[in-house]
Amino acid sequence: FRAKALVARKKCLAAERKAKEAERNGRRDRANSQWTIARGHRSDETYFARHVTFHIFRYYNPDYYGVDGTSSSWWLKHIDLHGLTVKEAKEYTTNHLNFCKKEKVETTTIITGKGLHSRGAQPKIQPAILQLLEEMPELVKGEIDSTNTGQVLVEILNL
Repeated sequence: FRAKALVARKKCLAAERKAKEAERNGRRDRANSQWTIARGHRSDETYFARHVTFHIFRYYNPDYYGVDGTSSSWWLKHIDLHGLTVKEAKEYTTNHLNFCKKEKVETTTIITGKGLHSRGAQPKIQPAILQLLEEMPELVKGEIDSTNTGQVLVEILNL
């Protein structure tokens, strides 16, 4: 989906350039046609961008909200952030921790990955999540799992 959004963005920009060129050349009908095409590509870009995060999250967390519609909190035992951007991962983590607190889940595991597939093989999500947890000392206490450094063990405080 990210790749599709990028392709749509490039097509949109190309159509906008053609529309501006047509306007400079006095070809209003051609310009209007290109602006219409550009709007279509912008719509595609927006669609893919909005849906990418949801689909990636659901791919790695297929049972996250439970499949039977019950209020059981078993699905809060872990969350997998693979494939998300840092911003998206922080947002999902914050929501996850709030769900845990609400459902009185004492511990949860945040799967961040080791960052081996990040640019430069430098982890980006895990440091951001650890920083996020440090900013919530009244709510949680987190540490990297010594048996699997690609995940963070979190204790929910003050239940």
